[in-house]
Amino acid sequence: MKTVESVAADADGEGGTLLIRDRELAGLLGCSRALVWRLNSAGQVPEPVHIGGLTRWRKAEIESWVAAGAPPRTRWTWPQGAS
Repeated sequence: MKTVESVAADADGEGGTLLIRDRELAGLLGCSRALVWRLNSAGQVPEPVHIGGLTRWRKAEIESWVAAGAPPRTRWTWPQGAS
């Protein structure tokens, strides 16, 4: 049986990791983990996913969000075009 951590770390075997940790998000954004959490508290990054006691972000959503110019959470919808 898979653990919550293993499911969150690698959500599928074909397309790579679907959910990323704060450390990986910081690497994608080129900032510290502390700044990731400050940005999250301020609503400046997309809403994370909570699985048990874990917090993860959707990698595809983060990539689209960055490509869209990293708008604040209040102006960001996922998937694109959803209302």
